[in-house]
Amino acid sequence: RNTDPTGFAFTGRRQVDNVGIVGQYDLTLGEHAAFGASLRQDLNNRFQDTTTYRVQGSYRFDSGTRVRAAAGSGVK
Repeated sequence: RNTDPTGFAFTGRRQVDNVGIVGQYDLTLGEHAAFGASLRQDLNNRFQDTTTYRVQGSYRFDSGTRVRAAAGSGVK
């Protein structure tokens, strides 16, 4: 909960209730490959509730070079 003591508009008080819930999973396969995924749910009393995600992976070659990829969503 976040309360603004200076108020908002003419109400004299502004309050925002926001709860974020996150789940994350990481998996490492040997010394070369790794994968991960996460999911977040935001519950907000002033804005639309939203769910965002992220998935990622990487692979390390014997030469030491590592390639990575990731994708996800966000809120603007």
